Amino acid sequence: MHPKVLVTYATRMESTSEVAEVIGMILREQDVLADVLAVDEVTDLSAYEAVIIGSAVRNSAWLPEAVEFIKSHHDSLQALPVVYFTVCMTMRDDTDQNRNTVERYVQPVLKAFPEIKPLDMGFFGGMFDGREFPRLMRWIIQSLNFPTGDFRDWEAIHHWTKDVYPRLLAAIGDS
Repeated sequence: MHPKVLVTYATRMESTSEVAEVIGMILREQDVLADVLAVDEVTDLSAYEAVIIGSAVRNSAWLPEAVEFIKSHHDSLQALPVVYFTVCMTMRDDTDQNRNTVERYVQPVLKAFPEIKPLDMGFFGGMFDGREFPRLMRWIIQSLNFPTGDFRDWEAIHHWTKDVYPRLLAAIGDS
């Protein structure tokens, strides 16, 4: 059995897309047919047996295009196993307090679409490199002591994906 899974994401600075690509790669290593696409590239979910949806965080919330994806595909997502993942700088330190904070970022999505019950939610550190910004923006970032660097824990992403995989398979078998 080679289930077909969509890994879709919303991102601003490509950190979330790279996490999604790694999740897709790990699933492919488990003989899953995994497509990795930005949310705005997905028009139809009928070819998929499960969906993993990820978003970066801005202003303490999932990106609007990730929420719009769920809204647009609401009926299909209700009938499929779904998993969420969030990539944000809050998770640069994986602590209970930071996990609780990031879970609050996802709560509006859970409340807006209560019929869609994710099997799991992964929370991962992000990456921020302000060197590409104009000088004034770099100065503001530095003055606010905003953390810069790559805080993605690839080992944790691998572990989480391998833990989610058997639950996805079981849920696919139950649907």
